[in-house]
Amino acid sequence: MSQRTADELEHRRGLVLGLTLAEVLLLLLFALLLALSWRMMTLQREVAAEHQKAQALAAQISRLEPMLGSLAPLLAELQAKGGLDLATVQQLAAKLIRVDLLEEENATLKRINFDLSAKLGTMRLIGSDLAKLKAIDDALAAAAKINANDPPEVLKRLGTETRPDQVTSLSELIRDREKLKALDNVIAAATQINPNDPPEALVRAVEILHRLGPDTQPDQVVSIEQQGSLVNQLNRVRRERDNLMRSGNGRTYPSCWTTADGQTEYIFDITIQDFGLIVKDATPSRTNDPAIQLVTGFARNELIKENLFSSGTTRLFKYSQEQNCRFYSIVRDGTGPTSKARYKQLRTLVEGHFYPLLLPASSTPGRSEAIPTAAGDLAAPPIGGPFQPLPLRLGR
Repeated sequence: MSQRTADELEHRRGLVLGLTLAEVLLLLLFALLLALSWRMMTLQREVAAEHQKAQALAAQISRLEPMLGSLAPLLAELQAKGGLDLATVQQLAAKLIRVDLLEEENATLKRINFDLSAKLGTMRLIGSDLAKLKAIDDALAAAAKINANDPPEVLKRLGTETRPDQVTSLSELIRDREKLKALDNVIAAATQINPNDPPEALVRAVEILHRLGPDTQPDQVVSIEQQGSLVNQLNRVRRERDNLMRSGNGRTYPSCWTTADGQTEYIFDITIQDFGLIVKDATPSRTNDPAIQLVTGFARNELIKENLFSSGTTRLFKYSQEQNCRFYSIVRDGTGPTSKARYKQLRTLVEGHFYPLLLPASSTPGRSEAIPTAAGDLAAPPIGGPFQPLPLRLGR
């Protein structure tokens, strides 16, 4: 054997699967490192999960600590005086929950017991008499036919003393259908009769017929509600008529605001000055009247320009036109001696929307003074209250 062949045989003896021993060891170490890495990653995930659980438990404990601290004295007191052998607050809570459940069950059992006791009392009254049971069965069958919305309606129709042999069958009544229809109105009227004094309705009917006349027909009688409405309309027309008669010529519109006795109430107390108008409410009791809400755009008790007054009272004037009435206002002259043309100009502006009562700036209206017409005539006493001068503030 040659030296070369001997060397090859010797080399083959040191190989495993074609690898040297050193290469095999390296592969084993690499596989071991992979296994250890996988195990470490698994342990890290478990540690993270346990850490999250620990944090949640810590937060829950921090929330429960105040509650446990407040329950500690109660637990100690119960252990000392109540004879309860409770080791933890959780046991106490569990017992309290069971107590609530037992109370609910006890209440339910009490209701069931009450119902059963009532039924048992009824059964004791009946006893073992089959005839009574049969009568009760018939009564229940008849009761099922009673109107559930109006149970006394049966007694009203039949009477409390009616016997079975006194009742006519429905088939016999249907034979005369027209009479039944005529009886509907009578039955409807009969329900309004006083059951304690039935003749009282006849006495009233006779008296009413005597007052209205024997030939009066039912459609000629006016109800109490209609009479009240007619009286209210008559009173309103009478007040408007009286107000118009006091206004003088009879061609003006009535006042939109009147008292119960027909007196006119003023809406504004207006002082005309050289540079504008000062407007105040003349009737404080009417401050919340819906008509006041129609006046917008300017403040009270302040000097305002005439254009603001005209635009701010336009809606109120249109409302008075729709109602066929006019609002009355007190008009005062507060202009200077040389500004009368200005006063007449602004007065004409006010009279475009209101009927005026012309007074000096320092005058106080009273019952003895009169209400003017559109032409300025004086006729009836005004209502409005005394004029109180206010500090002048120039408005925008």
